[in-house]
Amino acid sequence: MAMGAGPGFLPLGTLHAGRLAELIRTAVDQPRYAQRSRLLAAELAQEDGGGRTVEAVDRLLNSGRGEAVAST
Repeated sequence: MAMGAGPGFLPLGTLHAGRLAELIRTAVDQPRYAQRSRLLAAELAQEDGGGRTVEAVDRLLNSGRGEAVAST
């Protein structure tokens, strides 16, 4: 999913120094990428990534067993 925090990506097979430098230059020179990055960082800071990871692992470990893992 495109989040608008950068000018694009290079598939590994097409990676070369000139194109990479061009994308880095664009990311640094265009203020919209820094602005969007700041907005995304603020959104991510509000998430409970650790808690969601524990829940996902708990579901994975207990799928089909009908028991819950005690949280610490």
